[in-house]
Amino acid sequence: LLLKNMQGEEGSSYIETFCDVIKQLDEKFEETNFYEIKNEIKNIFAKVDFVIKSSNLMTDDEIKDIDNKLTNTVNFLNKIYEDLGIEKIDVKEKVSQKIQQDKDNAKDKQNKNQTSAHSDTLNNLAEKIEFLKEGFNKFESDLSQVPQLYDEIKSLVEITNKKEIKQICDKIMEILAIVKKGKTLPDKEIITILKQSLLSVEKLTLETKEEQDDVTLVLQRLDIIKQMMDLNSSVNPLSNLSSTLDESSLPVKKAQDFFNSFETTSIRTLRVDSKKLDRLVSQMGELIIGRIKHKKNISELENILSDLTEWRNFNHKSQSFIKYYDRKYINSEDAVDYSTLSVFSKQIFSIFQENSSKIIKLNNRILNLQKSLDEEDTKLNTIVTQLESMIKNIRVLPLATIFHMFPRMIRDISKDTGKDIELLISGSETSADKKVIEEIKAPLMHIIRNSIDHGIETPQERIAAGKSPKGKIYLIAKSMQNKIIIEIHDDGRGIDLQKIVNRALEKNMITQKEAQYLSAEQIMNIIFWPGFSTEQVVTELSGRGVGLDIVQTKISQLNGTVKVFSVPNQGTKITIELPISMSTLKAFIVECSQQFFAMPMTSIKNVMWIKEEDIYLRNDTKSIIIEGKTVNLFYLSELMKLPLSEESSKSNKKTVILIEVENSLMGIIVDRILGDQNILQKKLDPPIMKLKNISGITTLANGDVCLILNLPELYKSTYTPVEKPLIPVPSYKLRARENKDYKILIVDDSITTRELLKNILIHWGYSFEMVKNPKEAFEILYKENFDLILSDMEMPEMDGSMFIKELKNTPKFKDIPVVLITSYDTERLAKDIPDIDAFIKKSNFNQDYLLDVIEKLLKYE
Repeated sequence: LLLKNMQGEEGSSYIETFCDVIKQLDEKFEETNFYEIKNEIKNIFAKVDFVIKSSNLMTDDEIKDIDNKLTNTVNFLNKIYEDLGIEKIDVKEKVSQKIQQDKDNAKDKQNKNQTSAHSDTLNNLAEKIEFLKEGFNKFESDLSQVPQLYDEIKSLVEITNKKEIKQICDKIMEILAIVKKGKTLPDKEIITILKQSLLSVEKLTLETKEEQDDVTLVLQRLDIIKQMMDLNSSVNPLSNLSSTLDESSLPVKKAQDFFNSFETTSIRTLRVDSKKLDRLVSQMGELIIGRIKHKKNISELENILSDLTEWRNFNHKSQSFIKYYDRKYINSEDAVDYSTLSVFSKQIFSIFQENSSKIIKLNNRILNLQKSLDEEDTKLNTIVTQLESMIKNIRVLPLATIFHMFPRMIRDISKDTGKDIELLISGSETSADKKVIEEIKAPLMHIIRNSIDHGIETPQERIAAGKSPKGKIYLIAKSMQNKIIIEIHDDGRGIDLQKIVNRALEKNMITQKEAQYLSAEQIMNIIFWPGFSTEQVVTELSGRGVGLDIVQTKISQLNGTVKVFSVPNQGTKITIELPISMSTLKAFIVECSQQFFAMPMTSIKNVMWIKEEDIYLRNDTKSIIIEGKTVNLFYLSELMKLPLSEESSKSNKKTVILIEVENSLMGIIVDRILGDQNILQKKLDPPIMKLKNISGITTLANGDVCLILNLPELYKSTYTPVEKPLIPVPSYKLRARENKDYKILIVDDSITTRELLKNILIHWGYSFEMVKNPKEAFEILYKENFDLILSDMEMPEMDGSMFIKELKNTPKFKDIPVVLITSYDTERLAKDIPDIDAFIKKSNFNQDYLLDVIEKLLKYE
């Protein structure tokens, strides 16, 4: 439907909307294994994105091509629907309504912007009018007001767009100009008329409900005043005023004080682009990293001081030895024979003593430096902590900004479902980070919809169960330390655990044997599994199996947790815990297979050390008993597809971090824990936008890039469904362990991109080397053999296109396949670099696409 509207010149307004829809589809299908669909969607997005960046107009052939691709996508989906026995839904009418709704929303947004701008103008006008009213009150006795009043009236004319206001102000300015030039002195009656005219301007400006003055009469009065002042100018010239008035009668100082107070009035509110705040938060994070490095340097200084103290002790021992040496040989019969040795020894110890003296002085200087640095560190900590708190407070918003939309939503859904529901909200004043506010809206909506559809009964069912016919949903928010807690509680029928188990068995999500051992908490968590739904019929509210899975995914992305508690026939309570701020994060830094990872402490329950003999196998999975419960154990290296370190394999004592996800416990074995730390959480930058089990990156004090683990996703990766999907798995996933025979060279000046590409290649078993620029690339190419090169486009000294041209012109390297990762237009680059083997556009980049390109270029049979 959007494509039909995109034809012709008027279609340019629909292209961006179409691009946004395609982008949303791309994100949705990225979570699936529908490889054919993902490919089509990405091709469509690339084409539309190119059009937007160039002409913003689409030809008929381009629209036809996109239409064919969409038709292929729909046909593929229909086939899946038929295979799975899912009823197809006609959504054309809904899409038409959505397009119309988008148009209406755009119009409303434009009206709101205009209203906001109009409101600002009105405020500015009102402020100027108030100043003018004050000025005219002093005008009778203070002629120094005239120039200022004239300038303010002039500025008033410049910012208004009302014809009547401009006409009145022009007349007032003409009268003030006569006074300003010193032609005549206005009397009280004239000043009174000027004040009345200003009141007329105020009514017109603020559009008050009071009866408006007749503008024609106002203009006539001002015309008469101007003519009278022109006639009287020769009789009572203002130039002679200085001789008739005492200088003390002019309160110039008082007027000046009034103007000064007006000019120094502080601006209490400023509008700041949220992107500027994001950059400020980012820089705040760099400051925190600087503070951490500063602490590390102080620690290193303390170590040096400790070494110097040992040397100082050695000096004392040396002096004691000299005294002992002298006493031993002074009264000895053999003193003459050893006299030469004694002198030589004394010379040696004298040198030691001299050096020791210098080192003691150095020790004292370093000691003083350490004390000074400790003081400065304390001050820096205080400043950074206060600054961090202030910046966080700038970004926080009250939850009321999203809570206010739910009462109406519930009224509408209640009407459609025939249920009587009351929403009770408390704690809406609780504040959270702007990012949290933006992201939590959709999960809350899903939970409330589920409460209405699955939880709250119809009035007849509630009466039969001895309940009030009106159901209640409680939405409660509160803050606790550095996190916010949101509870959604209904007084409905609760959750039937047996119904969940039966449905999971029907959908082959669990086996009969597994069902026997599942605890109540584990059964409850099945509602968060992808594709799970207890509804047999798809409705507007549920039955699609995408609701609570989205909730769990979104909450985990925010480093939060979600828990469910339910009592049959009494209701269900879902508790969400989220960090107040998304900029910094408290985390454990752990080491695994010589790599560092950050584990958010929001999901960590405990840290323990266990012996090898305490571990036993249960269903081929390592397990331990904790507080009477069986907890599965996994090596972090195993989960991250890294080789098991020699330290972990040989050590009898295991370091285990116990995490709690979805009300379930899991133990993760790491090589060692480096400690806890406040870290700056950064998103993955292009071209790597998504990595499995990774939520972001941070930089440690030593400058190393550290990956932040997504613990809920890591927990899910340990669960293997009973029945594998019918969708074909890409062949590179089946050949991961065969890839070790291939070696790849990464050429990129960004350390973040290099590290993330490295992790993908490690994950899938490829050998690799990394360099920062083409110069280093040629140096290593002459020393080692490579099967493929991944190169960035934008690099200093020599960019990617020049690098590739020089490669292809060198006989030794011309046959090595090269993949160029770029944000530029690939069609234009293909003409400039005809020998290139493959492009990957940064806007289309994802792990699967990269691995697919590598596989094709390495020519798997």
